[in-house]
Amino acid sequence: MPHFNSTVESDGLVRSAETLGDAFKNQYWAGVERALREIFGADEGLAAGLHEKVDRAPLNAQVVFYDASPFAIAADLAQARYLRQ
Repeated sequence: MPHFNSTVESDGLVRSAETLGDAFKNQYWAGVERALREIFGADEGLAAGLHEKVDRAPLNAQVVFYDASPFAIAADLAQARYLRQ
């Protein structure tokens, strides 16, 4: 897949882009993992399955997904883990 620069505004929202860059995605998922570990005391591996699923999604779905904050995604993952216990 070719990689072009994403347009990420100062408010953190992803604007239209042909593809989302690897640097942006890596930073985003590092934020999700850090929040899982440091804020929610959860295993950062909880993000792995979702990460793979998002990477396989169509670009327009990825842009919508990455509009959510890494904290919000980590909170959802941690809550889902808690509810399964």
